[in-house]
Amino acid sequence: MRFPGIFLLVPVFMASCEFAGMHRVRGNGVHSSQNRSAGSFSRIELTGPMDLVLTQGGTPGVRVETDENLQQYVETNVDGNTLHVQLRDGYSIGGKASMKVYVTTPSLSELEVTGSGDVTSGGRFNGNRLNITVTGSGS
Repeated sequence: MRFPGIFLLVPVFMASCEFAGMHRVRGNGVHSSQNRSAGSFSRIELTGPMDLVLTQGGTPGVRVETDENLQQYVETNVDGNTLHVQLRDGYSIGGKASMKVYVTTPSLSELEVTGSGDVTSGGRFNGNRLNITVTGSGS
């Protein structure tokens, strides 16, 4: 009965295929701050190793702080009423580069964190209700 050994190799093979297409990028150590355009949103989905700092304010805004060569790999876009913050598909960040995304919004109804990113608030946040979902090691 040799089948059990083959079944154990299948997950290992599948995992290696998943990571084979990834490109690892290291920061260059040169700090960079970049303001990004953001439309109106009431939901945020954070996916990846970025830390998120939330501030309640009148005009929506997004600022990304990381090494200058990593700016191009941090994607921020609004789809419907959701701000998506994530790494570009197919890339991972190596080394000790800090990646912080500062978000200002008048109101927030939902926050979803997937990955190792942490979320903090730059002050008190007022609102009726906020649904928070955290999947991964983020907090």
